[in-house]
Amino acid sequence: MAKETRIQGLHRAEKLGTGGISLLAPGYTGTAVQVEAGSAGARGVGGDTLPLAEAALAADAVVVSRLRLALKPPAVAAPAKGARSSPAAPPRLAVATQAGRDYAVLHTDEAGRSTWLFPAAGSTAQQAAFDLPPPAPTGPKGDGSRGLVTSVMRSLVRVIAWATAPLIGVAAQAIAAHWEGDKRPNGLWQVGAAGSLAQPRWKEWKAGPTLLLIHGTFSTPQVGFAGWVDSSAFDAIAARYAGRVLALAHPSLSASPQDNIDWLQQQLPAAAALGGPIDIVCHSRGGLVARELATRAAAGQAPSVARVCQVGAPNLGTPLADAKRWTVFLDAHTNCLTTLPDSVTTVVLEGLLCLVKIIGSGVARGLPGLAAMDPEGDAVRSLAGRSVGDTRWFTIGANYEPAANTALGFVKRVGAKVSDAAVDAFFAADNDMVVPTDGCHLPGPKAVESLRITGAQTNHVNYFQSTEVHAKLWQWLA
Repeated sequence: MAKETRIQGLHRAEKLGTGGISLLAPGYTGTAVQVEAGSAGARGVGGDTLPLAEAALAADAVVVSRLRLALKPPAVAAPAKGARSSPAAPPRLAVATQAGRDYAVLHTDEAGRSTWLFPAAGSTAQQAAFDLPPPAPTGPKGDGSRGLVTSVMRSLVRVIAWATAPLIGVAAQAIAAHWEGDKRPNGLWQVGAAGSLAQPRWKEWKAGPTLLLIHGTFSTPQVGFAGWVDSSAFDAIAARYAGRVLALAHPSLSASPQDNIDWLQQQLPAAAALGGPIDIVCHSRGGLVARELATRAAAGQAPSVARVCQVGAPNLGTPLADAKRWTVFLDAHTNCLTTLPDSVTTVVLEGLLCLVKIIGSGVARGLPGLAAMDPEGDAVRSLAGRSVGDTRWFTIGANYEPAANTALGFVKRVGAKVSDAAVDAFFAADNDMVVPTDGCHLPGPKAVESLRITGAQTNHVNYFQSTEVHAKLWQWLA
């Protein structure tokens, strides 16, 4: 049952319902409604915009509290001519912690913009503090006095907790490997009707090319290609390959692209048994995995690769893969997820929560899967001079252009709020919300053909929902 608390704007913390949560928001007035952590509620700020509770369970975490806040900030005096205004200090949420647990907060504002928050300075072993995103003044007061007002801040706040005892002293790679070994293990599957997966039936393989699907970060074969593998457009392509369609499931945080291909090669039969070359459709980081396989094929160390269709691939990396920017990486992916069905969103959120746990546990570095996408890292640099033989390359990349007042428009502007110049430069360039657009079309050799998408329909996580993408893949894989 929902429990409402009136916020009085006191200069001391005000208790919000039960569960040891309080709010310090001097001058703010309004309400805080605590609702059951597991209840979904309606779409929008009044309920969960993301199926976080379900995803948390699969990530060995729990949503301990959900709060709907409606806060009216105090009026701010208008600045003197030529001076900057001083907005009210942001509200601070305090969570009484339990021993052996770490905490994070997912904050979603009225526009649907989601931001991950981690304990702020001043947190203690007994209480984690989170500074909520501050409001912005919207206009002058209407009473004739000098000053600015801000509209009511409406937001949904979800507090997430997870056990830390098993993670003490463990590196990021070990934490990710433990989770991925359980939830994202290696697998090689034959893809059937409606995207169904089964063990490959090698004895039925006949002469002809094989199509290999390689998903991206946080994903799985079913989720990474959702909207395509479960469509009639894919069924038509699968018929061209006479059922010789494979999907590689692989860990994308704890393992490098080289590790992914090492495992794949142990599963594939001899080149002669495949009956022909491999064609690849790959998404995001999967594009780097495909480049590793094509390089080995060119050196005679793997079955030949005829065609690679890269979709949203970070060929030049993405600045968000650097450990210093992992929180922005989380925000970008989380905001993209609002465009997908819950069944898809839940799976990607599970992977995002694994990274949330790593950041929240204070481990700053050491994920080979993300390091492979760091534009300043050795992995990206080493790709430039590597031969891929006669493989033909096709690329798809989006320049996402949201309306300025939408939730996804926030990530386009986030660079202005981050001091790091590399992040500023990334968000000043065309991008699909996660990967710079230009890099999508630079796989090393010149692409035979490229599809460039601009607009508000396609972002990094929903390429395969696009019928335009379906049509190009049909054409290129003919």
